[in-house]
Amino acid sequence: MNRERCSVPRRLVARCHAVTYNSKKDYTYVTGDIKGGKAMKKLIFVLFILFFNISLILASKIDNISCDLDNGAFIISGPKGEILNYHLDDSLMNYEYILDTPYFKLNGYDGVVELGKSKGLKSFPKKKLTVESFTKFAFFSREVNTIGFLIGGAGGSGGSSQTAYFINTQTGNSIKIDLTDMVEMFWITKNDQIIGYKQYDTGFSFGAHSVSWGYKPRLSAIVYFDEFGNLTFDKNGLQSIMKSEYEKIKFSDGEKALLQDNIMSDIKHRQLGEKLVDFVYYGLKIGKQKEVFEFLNTLNPIYIQEAKN
Repeated sequence: MNRERCSVPRRLVARCHAVTYNSKKDYTYVTGDIKGGKAMKKLIFVLFILFFNISLILASKIDNISCDLDNGAFIISGPKGEILNYHLDDSLMNYEYILDTPYFKLNGYDGVVELGKSKGLKSFPKKKLTVESFTKFAFFSREVNTIGFLIGGAGGSGGSSQTAYFINTQTGNSIKIDLTDMVEMFWITKNDQIIGYKQYDTGFSFGAHSVSWGYKPRLSAIVYFDEFGNLTFDKNGLQSIMKSEYEKIKFSDGEKALLQDNIMSDIKHRQLGEKLVDFVYYGLKIGKQKEVFEFLNTLNPIYIQEAKN
């Protein structure tokens, strides 16, 4: 029998017996605990956790939605199915834009949003469209994984409506926000993170839209949303603000005298018109119908007719 020194590294071996030569094969017989065995197991475990976390991070960066143009339709699909199927319209009164940022500002003429006059918009490609066509930004969380786009249309009276869509490219979660007359978005933020928005309505005024009296955006909703796109309407907060707006409106004797006549066509009294419509709008919203109409009954009958329309 030939004895040779064991070749197994000493740091891994507690006790090493002989290496025995056999006519058929060489073999090494090792007995005892291997030093570093526990350390090796810990290393393997750490490597496994590291690999698992890296996999999660990489997976979180992968887009899970698709954007396609199909026979004039703009289609977005996500992990749970179709998110949007919108038919693109080539008419001059309708338009689509990509949003570069949630802090966009709309401007245009006669209800039509114009790219050159607005901020935060980009042309909407109508031949080839992918997720890469969009600009990603943080919205549902601090992760830069949201895309946005805007669709809208103008009416014959000069009014318009828009809808802003925001979609998380990884989860497919989305929200849409309806706007009127290119009104600016008023975001609610916390620690520089968007958590909701205030919605404004321009539909309440006296007279036809094109010659309306007292026209201006007025608060109509306070909405919060979470990372999943779930909406929560803050009715108590809304009522509190509307009540405050209503209670601070007071009419002087001179203003009451002016309102004995129909001055709706007089541009000099535009601010008085806004004040009167504010009084009616917020009063009706907080349940002060009796008080509102009692006051209107002391004025020219045209105003109570408009309030009832």
